[in-house]
Amino acid sequence: MAVFILKIPELGTESIGDALEWVFYVTLPNFCFSKALQDLHIKHQIASICSEIPDLTLFCDLMHKNNRTNPCCPGEMQDPIIIIIIIIIILIIIIIILWYVYFQ
Repeated sequence: MAVFILKIPELGTESIGDALEWVFYVTLPNFCFSKALQDLHIKHQIASICSEIPDLTLFCDLMHKNNRTNPCCPGEMQDPIIIIIIIIIILIIIIIILWYVYFQ
């Protein structure tokens, strides 16, 4: 929650939010896991919205001509498979840490 609030552009604390986010990434595996799940949910919502655009190629051509990006256009959105792989890796790390803590 703190990272989300600190990354609001109007507050002027984006650099602090970015730094705190990386500290949490390194020290808290559950933060990484929840962030990956959040990203996966956002990608799913974007994909469902993009499926409702009738002519996606025309829309993307107009976006590129105006130097704008849109997650509906090919190459603009991270592949959900990568996010799922990250979730699996983080789960394995959490299981190893828990195994080591409880059984050693």
